[in-house]
Amino acid sequence: MTHVARKLAHITILEALAEPALLGSALVGEVASWSAWLTFLAAFFGLPLSDTGLALFRDCTARQTSPAAPFSTVYLICGRGSGKSFVLSLVAVFLACFRDWTSKVAPGGVPVVLLVSPTREQAKINLSYIVGILDASPTLRRLVTNVTSNAVTLRTGVTIETGVANYRSIRGRSVCCALIDEAAFLKSETSANPDVELMNAILPSLGRFGTDGILLVGSTPFAKRGILYEGFRAHHGVDDSAALCWVSPTRTMNPTFSQAVIAAALAKDYPKNSAEYLARWRDDVSGFLTREAIDACVMPGVRERGPVAGIKYVGAVDPAGGGPDSYTLAIAHRVGDIVVLDAIRERKGSPEAATQEYAALLKSYNIGTVTGDNYAGTWPKEAFARYGITYIKEDRPRTAIYLAVLPLINSTRCELLDGQPRMLVQFLNLVRTAGPSGRDIVNHPERGGYHDDLSNVASLALVLASVAAQPMTFPPVPQGIGRNEAYAAVEQRIFANNGLGLPGCGYDTAAKPGGWSHGEGPAAGFDAQFGWSALGNHKRN
Repeated sequence: MTHVARKLAHITILEALAEPALLGSALVGEVASWSAWLTFLAAFFGLPLSDTGLALFRDCTARQTSPAAPFSTVYLICGRGSGKSFVLSLVAVFLACFRDWTSKVAPGGVPVVLLVSPTREQAKINLSYIVGILDASPTLRRLVTNVTSNAVTLRTGVTIETGVANYRSIRGRSVCCALIDEAAFLKSETSANPDVELMNAILPSLGRFGTDGILLVGSTPFAKRGILYEGFRAHHGVDDSAALCWVSPTRTMNPTFSQAVIAAALAKDYPKNSAEYLARWRDDVSGFLTREAIDACVMPGVRERGPVAGIKYVGAVDPAGGGPDSYTLAIAHRVGDIVVLDAIRERKGSPEAATQEYAALLKSYNIGTVTGDNYAGTWPKEAFARYGITYIKEDRPRTAIYLAVLPLINSTRCELLDGQPRMLVQFLNLVRTAGPSGRDIVNHPERGGYHDDLSNVASLALVLASVAAQPMTFPPVPQGIGRNEAYAAVEQRIFANNGLGLPGCGYDTAAKPGGWSHGEGPAAGFDAQFGWSALGNHKRN
């Protein structure tokens, strides 16, 4: 630890903010406009509160007694535009520069102050704040030895890192302080609970620093779920709680924010914007599907079902012309009251190349038409026509499709493919909200960079298949024997080929133990659909 770092270790955050040569230059505007944040920081670090500060503390925490010691875990729930991202960056700088962490790691170890965000764009903004705060201080500027695209290395031996929340990148590292920005909007392409998994990775790392490790979770509130809401339920208004939970509207923390902007937003959509600016949890938002319902529909080991003669398939697409969205396709069919997802594709890049690939796949399932939305006007229709596929526009809105697929999933009347974590996460991230007219709206969360390209196209294919007419044929029952004997005779014919079912299908081991995969069953002169429905649906075996 350098001589300068040793001197800084005895300075409180309020003292640093009062000194322009340290952190004071980072506070832009009138000092009075920062008074609420100074009160929050005083409470966070266990510093004395004034009478005015104590009143604000009680309003924002629902506690009655002033904190007697600093907190190692803090939940900061504030309205949009309150300045919380800047304050998280400010706290990150203070903890990296004014605390001794190197004495708590093994030789060669590097303590990390980690600030994570839902998106790369937000991570870049926070890094810019951090660099700006350090550069504004003639003293702290001299501590910087290196700046990269996601980190600042200091002479104190500490590194400040920013990045997208990813629990895999945290394991095994010496994270002494973890700050999570917009925790209610964290996302992952492969996890429906990225905030929980992030916390599971962070806490053991903080544990290496004993009681000195610090966790600060900040966000605008959203739905009543996740680590932010659980922290609120457990610690807000609990005087003897070891964690601090601070809840405040935008203008309480940032009185310079336009009241006219807030008033107009509230008038336009009160439930949504009361969360955005008044820091109120959204009662009108709920999860659309449960993990249990989704898992019950997934066929373990069945990653795709090839085309089988005699089955009528339907195809659906969700076109995209580049950018963050994916161009997706799904193929499905119905057997009795069960709808089955057979194949799903996701592509980015050239829409023309994806259309050509998808048209070939549709033809392999003997599908001559495909259904999609009205994306890009007539382009999808013209593009598919070039490859011999008719494009049909789906007039129903996305919400109607999701509401139609909901009973199929909840009643286990559909079969989803295994090995599609992005699709499953997109299903689980869907939320149901009340629209301005009172009708339900089902969509992915608006903030946080969520997508639903796969869940959308899968839902459309399943809904189309659920209403598609399906032929049902039966082999003749031989004279002189009963129905059970007939089934046994048919079953013997099906497995005559060494138990492999239809030659070349490759689905003989695709179903879960004791069940049937779609490729099993059909032999010469035997209808494929009969093998599925009459000999037993493999989901029910």
